[in-house]
Amino acid sequence: MKNSIMGWSISEVKSMLYFVKTHPYDATINSLTLWANKHKKQPFSVRNYFYKLIKTAKTDNKTNLMLCSLGFDVHSFGKQNAEKYTMQLLIKILNYTEKRSVYSVCLELAKNDAKLAQKLQNKYRNTLSNNPVLVEKVLNQLHNQGIPTRITFAQNKIVSMPNIQAPTISEQDLQSLILGVVNLIRKNTETCVNNQRNQQVQIINNNLQKALIDVRRKNVLLEELKKENEKIKQNLEKAQSNQQKLMQERDASYLTIKQLLESKKQQDLTKFIQKLISQSLENGAIDQNTK
Repeated sequence: MKNSIMGWSISEVKSMLYFVKTHPYDATINSLTLWANKHKKQPFSVRNYFYKLIKTAKTDNKTNLMLCSLGFDVHSFGKQNAEKYTMQLLIKILNYTEKRSVYSVCLELAKNDAKLAQKLQNKYRNTLSNNPVLVEKVLNQLHNQGIPTRITFAQNKIVSMPNIQAPTISEQDLQSLILGVVNLIRKNTETCVNNQRNQQVQIINNNLQKALIDVRRKNVLLEELKKENEKIKQNLEKAQSNQQKLMQERDASYLTIKQLLESKKQQDLTKFIQKLISQSLENGAIDQNTK
């Protein structure tokens, strides 16, 4: 198909490649995701197509010629773009006319995307350490334009620091270190266990003390109840005794009255009744005094 490349229309391929090429501050994968979202395509599918297209163009001359006709050389596209984007990043950061921090410049370039700003800052630092030729090229360009830079020409000769071999540790020292760590862990464990045990013992003691106080209070209350019960028992026995005595006196009175009635001794009956009334009054007075 003359108007398509590997199933995509030429206009779509050109738009995608141009978008990636003109976004120097985004990683390729981020650029492809942005382009996919903009054109309502699946980012995963777009990324697969892009890498498959680049790989095919490097081995298939026909595909390579079609991309070249669109202004994209796959053999130098990635490398040239990477160097171009890195130079633009360095020019923006090394330009010290506004006297801002590196991160603030990266944040502006990333359009306030903190994650992308961190990546740009890391890329800047890696370029300073690993690509002094490109850094010097940017410094010369800014110097010729009369623009102050963050690093001077005396500092731009970046020299890699020699690798310093880390000091080795003997086996005996290693064993001592391990034993020290083990002892420390054991001591910390014992301390934690002791603290927990002390807390539990304290809780048990507090609960036991509360229980003993409750038992003592209940014992005192029980003793008071026993005394009150004994007093009630004594009063009841006394009342029963009085009641029994009254019943005996009543029976005796009934018997006397019966005998008097049978003997028809009216005068003796009247005296006996008066005596009963007098005794009744006396018993009432006694009961009042008892109460």
